[in-house]
Amino acid sequence: MLFNNFFLCDDPTLKKNMGVMLRFSILLYTLLTAEALLADNVLDWDTATCRVIENSCRLHNAADSYEASEALKSQSLAFPNPQLGLGYDRYTQLRSQDANEYSVQLNQLVELGGKRTARYALANSQANEAAWDWESVKISLLNELSHAFVNMAAAEAELKLAQEKTRVASEVYQTLSEKAQDGMASRTQLGRAKLELATTQIDLRRISQNFETARINLANVWHGVPDFCGVAFPFFELRCLPNLCDYLDAIQDRPDVAAAAWNVESAYAIHDIARTEAVPDVIVSLGYNFSRNKQDSDVTFGLLFPLPIFNRNKGNITAASYRADIAQRKYNEYKIHLCQAVRVAYQCAQTAFQEALALQELVNNEAAELYQQFDEIHREGKIDYLSLLEAQRAFFDIKSSYIEALARFHNCKSDLDYLIAPEE
Repeated sequence: MLFNNFFLCDDPTLKKNMGVMLRFSILLYTLLTAEALLADNVLDWDTATCRVIENSCRLHNAADSYEASEALKSQSLAFPNPQLGLGYDRYTQLRSQDANEYSVQLNQLVELGGKRTARYALANSQANEAAWDWESVKISLLNELSHAFVNMAAAEAELKLAQEKTRVASEVYQTLSEKAQDGMASRTQLGRAKLELATTQIDLRRISQNFETARINLANVWHGVPDFCGVAFPFFELRCLPNLCDYLDAIQDRPDVAAAAWNVESAYAIHDIARTEAVPDVIVSLGYNFSRNKQDSDVTFGLLFPLPIFNRNKGNITAASYRADIAQRKYNEYKIHLCQAVRVAYQCAQTAFQEALALQELVNNEAAELYQQFDEIHREGKIDYLSLLEAQRAFFDIKSSYIEALARFHNCKSDLDYLIAPEE
């Protein structure tokens, strides 16, 4: 009905007012539609976690690496295969007929020095390291998901704030447009309100694009499509951080720390293998010889082993010993690096928490109360619309800073949780 009246109206003043109302109605419909979309298809953390675990190529690769190491672990217990030899010899004896001789020989390598046990120890260490590597990849992916989740929640809060800011600017512009027709508002005030509305509309389009980008980035974590319009995340919830000592004590439970510890065990297992290889293996031989012409046979038994005279594997033993020491030092250095990283992340999270807490108090108490006082004074006619616009802009700027501070806090908290790998 409003569209028909707009095109059939001949009065320029009335048509201008109807145009303002038409634009305001379209904008209000857009805002309400966006809010309705945000209310549907909300993604929760558990659903996002399942999607990441099911669709992550990195996690599947880590799982395949673990299965491969388990296969090698079983293979390390295998004994060497025996060797079977068959022989036939035909020769002519002096003053006799040709002689045919057949032989069967079975050789078995017997490993000495604990080689089989050392191989199993190495394979077991590598399998445990692969298992903890899988956990490390999962924690890394969950940290990436947490950042995308926080950014999505922040973009959603920014979008709602921009919608509210645009709605208020539209109401102010509509009110001033009506007053300007009655001569109760100057053209300067109307132009200022129109400029403010145009600015908020530009910001709304930019923030809407940021919101769409955040949706795409969140879905890219599990290589999917953004089939959601919001996330279930306690974005405006602030909790005090635990003590720093609790975080430092939890470093030992990190999966990558456990994987690094098993890597050290692997290095020492390689050293043990090098030592066992210095012990020569024995080949046990059992044979049976049969002569067809002579109608006789004999059984042979023998032992064959190398003499460790020229090569005692000392070079490999020494090299493996140095590599084991290097692995141990890298492990200790990595734990020191993690402690330093936890201290830095804890300081960043604590600073972000204090900033967000201060802005929360300001938004919920002082700024809201001051804005309400400005609105009441304006209704009483003691200040003009321009002063009210300034108060509105200051209030929305503080709320925007509050949202940014909350996003920094949650991201810092996510990094801190990643450094200690908390239980889910």
